[in-house]
Amino acid sequence: MIFAMREEAQLIIDAFQLTKAESHASSHMPFIFYEGQHKEIYIDLAVNGVDHRYNVDLVGPIPSALIADYVCRTFHPDLIISCGTAGGFRSLGADIGDIYTSAERCIFHDRHVPLPRFVESALGSYPVLNSETLAYELSFKRGIISTGSSLEKNEKDLRIIRENNASVKEMEAASIAWVCGLYEIPFLGLKSITNLLDMENSSQDEFCRNMQIACASLADACIRTISYLLNKSIDDL
Repeated sequence: MIFAMREEAQLIIDAFQLTKAESHASSHMPFIFYEGQHKEIYIDLAVNGVDHRYNVDLVGPIPSALIADYVCRTFHPDLIISCGTAGGFRSLGADIGDIYTSAERCIFHDRHVPLPRFVESALGSYPVLNSETLAYELSFKRGIISTGSSLEKNEKDLRIIRENNASVKEMEAASIAWVCGLYEIPFLGLKSITNLLDMENSSQDEFCRNMQIACASLADACIRTISYLLNKSIDDL
């Protein structure tokens, strides 16, 4: 499981009693790793870490791609889950704390390269694990996840999100899905809604106000997802 923010990960670390994996600490990279086991499932949990210049969590596509590459090369996992918080759309049925799993593909909404074939490459459309049965069994919603580098609402970004039928806006999933595709490792996005993008509000204010609710919902979803995975192969999913 890969998280951008420490607050998003902490409840899961506590729930599974994961221990810090000091052997993966690096003087060059800010990544933080935890490890443990839930029955037959081995869990490696990765957090992007902290920008030591500003003492804030490293969010966004760049640190997420870096940590995904390290995870793929080092742990050779059967499945990578991008866990975190995200924006949703009330008009598409989202509410604060709702859980979405990735459906069909992950895209980028803010990479604008208006040249033949570069348009499609910038959008990405990276494949994801079919989560239809998992979502049905655990009562999660499903949607295309769209990734960008900004928390704030931008009309051009929102237009691209709508044009591509995406339901979830966040800052990490597509970059991780891209790396997973390079290593041929199955990818799943698991996102909890903090803010509603089609309401009259400030995304950053609503994000801060609803963070604890969304993190609690995300922790419950992660716990239930791991339990659901017990005794199942990737083919079973």
